[in-house]
Amino acid sequence: MTETRTVMASLDALCAAVPGVETAVYMDMNQGTVLCASARVQVPQERLDTLCAMAATLLGQGEDREDEALILSATETLLLHRARRNAGEALGVVCAPGGDLANTLAQTRETLDSLAEAA
Repeated sequence: MTETRTVMASLDALCAAVPGVETAVYMDMNQGTVLCASARVQVPQERLDTLCAMAATLLGQGEDREDEALILSATETLLLHRARRNAGEALGVVCAPGGDLANTLAQTRETLDSLAEAA
């Protein structure tokens, strides 16, 4: 029997397991709402709201939607993944620059898929 984890526990596990992950945010893009967040340091609510708005803009809706987006800057890397079962939800991860993107992408997708299975 598979152990069902809460969203918070899943986000905490992602932050702990993947080097460089600073913040993980599960969001409802349709409502513009952060459903849950885990971070190594306290993140202002305004920053979380901005991440949610960025996800809605970058991942889009309807036929023009994307399943993933990646933003690289000198100070951070932002990964956004749309949920497969509920297209209005997404997982965003803020990482330190220069990390292992392939591993982070894989772990982020695995976390999002496990959340969908638990729902």
